[in-house]
Parts: sequence; C-alpha cells; structure tokens
Amino acid sequence: MHTGEGMEGKIGIVQLVYVFKNYNKVPFLEWLAHLGVNAFFMASLIFLSCNNKVVNNANNINQEEQIIKSSKICSDSLMMQNLLQSVFDIESLQQYFLVEEVIDRGYMILLKNDIIKRKYKLNKLGQSVVYLSKDNIKSDQVTAYLEFTKLEVIDDEANVVLVYKTQGIRCSALFTRVRCNWKLKKSKIVET
Repeated sequence: MHTGEGMEGKIGIVQLVYVFKNYNKVPFLEWLAHLGVNAFFMASLIFLSCNNKVVNNANNINQEEQIIKSSKICSDSLMMQNLLQSVFDIESLQQYFLVEEVIDRGYMILLKNDIIKRKYKLNKLGQSVVYLSKDNIKSDQVTAYLEFTKLEVIDDEANVVLVYKTQGIRCSALFTRVRCNWKLKKSKIVET
C-alpha cells in the first residue's frame, strides 16, 4: 500500500479512505504492520464500529420482519370491526346520520342484537359508537339508532344490511376483503 513520503507509522485520512475502498484487497495484518502500533487502536475502533453496524442492521431486519408478520395477523374480531367501520364509512350513507336526536346526543347508537353480539371499537361523528340492547333502547326512548339486519361473511366477501329507521333507509352493501380491511364493491340505499 502506498502511503506517500514521510507518512510511515502515521494514519491519515487518505490511508483510511484507501483502506475502506480496498478493504478486501489489502490483508488486515499487512495493513497493521505498515501503519504501526498507533494505528492498531484506530483499526480496532473501525472494526468495532463496522461490527456494531452489522448488529444494528440485523436488529433492523428483525424488526421489519416482525412488523410484516404482525400485519399479516388478522383476527376474526379485528376483521369484523373493520367491516362494521367500513359500513359506517360508506360515502352515500353520510348524509343520513345527522338527525336532531343524534346531534343533541353527540354519538351514534348501534343496536346490540343476534348479529352484533359484542362491542367493537367503532367511531362515527368523531365519537365512539354506543351499543344498546333492544330493552335499553325502549326504556331510554331512543329513536335514532342503527341496526344490522344481515351480516354474512363468506371467504373474502361480506354482504351487509344496515337499517336506520329514523331516516327510513335500508343500506345493502357488498364488500371484498383485502388483507384485514374491506373494500366496498357496491351499495344500494332504499327508502323504506
């Protein structure tokens, strides 16, 4: 390795650049012998620094693999939650949600029935959706509430019917599952 006149035993930027560009061409021991003992410490730092980068890169790859694996996991519960939220987000339904009772109350109510047996984390109008049983709806004299009358999931397709009696509408929708989310294929709103 050529170091230039008067540079034996001293390490310089030019030498480091040369070594990094030609690291696979220059044997490590020959390089150390040429640079002298003072350079041994510098070479140790470089080696440790490179080794740390390899470990960090391996950790980053493991983290990326974990994220990819976790994104493939889609529980039935999360899939159902995403489907119900997709129904609430159908563009043509938005005009029907704001009625005086809902505006005064500040949140939407979903009837808990044989189709919707448990609570999912759903949002509408910037608030969490509240679940009430038929008895609670009657006793609280709630008239503005949503009710799912059909929810059928077969493989990667879902057929859903949502009724909003206060507005006198029935929305039928067909969705296709894309991973853990649902894409609207078609929807139809009928006044009842």
